[in-house]
Amino acid sequence: MGNEMKELLKRIGIFFGSMMLVFAFLFGGNLLVRNTWRQELSENIGTVFDAAFSGQWRIGEYVPLSTPMSVSSAVFRVYSGSSGESGGYAAVIRVTGVSGPVAAVYQVTGDGEVRYIGVAGVSDPLKHPRWFGLTDSVISVWGGRIGKLLEGAVL
Repeated sequence: MGNEMKELLKRIGIFFGSMMLVFAFLFGGNLLVRNTWRQELSENIGTVFDAAFSGQWRIGEYVPLSTPMSVSSAVFRVYSGSSGESGGYAAVIRVTGVSGPVAAVYQVTGDGEVRYIGVAGVSDPLKHPRWFGLTDSVISVWGGRIGKLLEGAVL
């Protein structure tokens, strides 16, 4: 094996080693911030539920999803604020309205009814949906997709 071949193999090895380090850094960073992201998301959903129901519900644990929709959505269990009984689920979905994407929060009751609640991450989450560029049809379509989202949930 000539010196040129050794130099080429050395460069290829350095390149692939560098790429592996970059991917390890990105994967490790994702693992480190995942729980913080879920906690912040839970608090934002809790703010919407508190504004809508005056503390009647408490946001519980994250429900893992195994569907492609999990990239732009999350589901949490919901418990009664007074008795602690399970009260269904809270789902947050990135919905694209007329003026861009927003985090729409839905309540899924114990009997499977889906209701739009508000928008997470804003100062007034219960403002009329049109303020955020959400039409009735957009809210309805995404509300209908929550059933498919829960089908992929690890309940």
